[in-house]
Amino acid sequence: MLYNNHRRPILRAEHPELTLTDLSKLIGEEWKKLNELQKKPWEERAKSMRLEYEIKCYNAKRAPDAESGDSNPKRQKIAETSAQKALASTNATASSPKK
Repeated sequence: MLYNNHRRPILRAEHPELTLTDLSKLIGEEWKKLNELQKKPWEERAKSMRLEYEIKCYNAKRAPDAESGDSNPKRQKIAETSAQKALASTNATASSPKK
């Protein structure tokens, strides 16, 4: 989606006659043609944004409920586990040897 959001306005300016569907197909074709090195910055940014989102959700669910004054431990555990998995995945990807 990040690559799509980046390319759409550029292609829209170059090809104003294309529909959104046609633009999306064109962007999809471009994405398929990119090599690993060209895709990597977009994929890393997506992982980073996902981790930020997971942390934000974790912190929001961890905060005490305004009405009851207490948080839901079950939701807190789910968010914590999800955030830990996202962090572990990001760390594993960042430390894996490049081919």
